[in-house]
Amino acid sequence: MLLAGLATAGCSLIPGPDPSGIRWQWRDTREGGVTVAKPRPGHPYTLLLASDGMAGGRADCNRYQGSWERRGERLTFGPLAATRAFCGEASRDGRYLADLQRVVRYRRVDNELVLYTPKRQMRFITE
Repeated sequence: MLLAGLATAGCSLIPGPDPSGIRWQWRDTREGGVTVAKPRPGHPYTLLLASDGMAGGRADCNRYQGSWERRGERLTFGPLAATRAFCGEASRDGRYLADLQRVVRYRRVDNELVLYTPKRQMRFITE
């Protein structure tokens, strides 16, 4: 009864297990249910959320790092520093990093992590 009451009261669901300590592989970014960006084959986009509050990974041919914080379902990133190599005209590194900076919450189910920005959903799977 109590659980049903919470669900109907508009309370958010538990975001799932802690996403830290796992190397995540970016699968795609969606907006309004439509895929708007995904990595090109052979171009790695990874994310590692360390338990000490540091984040890092690869964005195509570049590496990045910064801080992250989680409180309940809220997940945010501090400023991310990245190398600035040119990865080609078709690279999605700039958009990927910009979207990470806009993340406001997350959801994790099994081997999938979804990071939510106000307009988009970035989907990751475990490597």
